[in-house]
Amino acid sequence: MPKNAGQKIKLLMLYDILQRETDEEHPLSTEELIEKLREKGIEAAPRVLPRDISLLNEYGFEVLSYKKKSYYYYVAYRRFDTAELRVLIDAVQAANFIPEAHTEDLARRLAGLAGKHRAELLGRQTICFDTAKKNNMSIFYNIDGIERAIESGKKVSFRYFTLDYAKNKVYHRNGERYIVNPIVLICERDNYYLVCYDDRHEGTANYRLDRMDGLKIEEENIAERSEYKEFNPHTYRRQEFSMYVGALTEAEFVIDPSLSEEVFDKFGTGVPLHPDEEGNLHFRAKVQISPAFFRWIIGSLGKIRLQAPEEAVEKFREFVAKIKAEY
Repeated sequence: MPKNAGQKIKLLMLYDILQRETDEEHPLSTEELIEKLREKGIEAAPRVLPRDISLLNEYGFEVLSYKKKSYYYYVAYRRFDTAELRVLIDAVQAANFIPEAHTEDLARRLAGLAGKHRAELLGRQTICFDTAKKNNMSIFYNIDGIERAIESGKKVSFRYFTLDYAKNKVYHRNGERYIVNPIVLICERDNYYLVCYDDRHEGTANYRLDRMDGLKIEEENIAERSEYKEFNPHTYRRQEFSMYVGALTEAEFVIDPSLSEEVFDKFGTGVPLHPDEEGNLHFRAKVQISPAFFRWIIGSLGKIRLQAPEEAVEKFREFVAKIKAEY
């Protein structure tokens, strides 16, 4: 590398070395830093290096130092600490919507943010999750395309499929493209979903990103609807069950006290629970009435009872009766 070019990027290379190879327990001395810069074709002098370190600190790139026989330097601050990176790596490994081919690479790059020495530690502590990974390699392309469409205010189109018993793609609508107005991406129950609406129907729809083919950003602008301008994905997730869309209804429940924690997990701790004389708890919440919602009630084995509205209660009775009729 020409000398002038090397000097121009010396500060960048110096901080890169410190970021990747040092921490509180693994500092580098002045001589070691000079040698590592020399290996990259960049000359540095012992009397100049402290000024370079001071310049990095002046511009907010915190480099700490102490002196023994020589000066030693290291980077302590990182965007993520080791515990946070451990959580992120575990999430990548456990998420089944991330293709297996990408999982190892993503985990390795996340570990690298901790620096070389702690990256080795994170690698040795890898947890193997029994996760059935998806193999649709286009999911990252779909995420990127949808985010760009939302940012630019454009519709998106795609073909949508499910898999038959032989793992062959079966396209909905005979392969006709869906054209929708994107609202937001939501990760729910190990899948990524696009929450959107089309121009012909009321309400929203949810589509799994790993079931999309040929996603395209359309030239047509999103058809704005006032009810979605203040769309809150956190509220939406509490109202839906397994991303099944249904009629939004304010429902009344009676539950066994042992399920109070489950109610807080599902609807948030802001939901007031009112005890009755028999020791049961009553609460109200807005939910989307759907088969998944009814299955949630059935799974409680009688500890969750839907009280109102009567229309929803009747639909639940019909749902239960249909199950009984099949067995």
